[in-house]
Amino acid sequence: MTPPEAVNDSRRHIPLSQDAALVLALAGTAMAFSHSAEDEAERWLRAMRMHRRVGQALQALGVGEAPLMTESEDRSCRPPLGPKVVDHATARAQEYAFRRNATTVGTTELLFAVMEVYG
Repeated sequence: MTPPEAVNDSRRHIPLSQDAALVLALAGTAMAFSHSAEDEAERWLRAMRMHRRVGQALQALGVGEAPLMTESEDRSCRPPLGPKVVDHATARAQEYAFRRNATTVGTTELLFAVMEVYG
C-alpha cells in the first residue's frame, strides 16, 4: 500500500496542460482586481472561455468578455477570496486529474475546481 505522503506528492507533480497553465496565469493576474468572490468567479470563466472544450462549452452557454453582473447586483456579493484562491483551485484541479489518472491537469479539471471553490 502506498503511504499517504507518496500519494500527495504524486498529485503535486501532475503537470499542467498549456491551456490550463495559461488560464491559471490569466486568472492569477486578474484576482488582484476583483471586488467580490462573484467577480473572481467571472474572471475565471472569462479566462477559461477561450480554451479547449471548456471554452467551447462556456461560449455555447453565452459566457463572453463582458461582465455577467451589473454594478448594482455586485453590492450584495461575498468578499473576494484573494490571490490564494488560484493555489487552492490548482490543488483541487490536480486532485481531479489524479482521480481520473490523467497525465496532465486540463481546463476541465480547472472548471470543476473553480465550481467547487466558489460553490
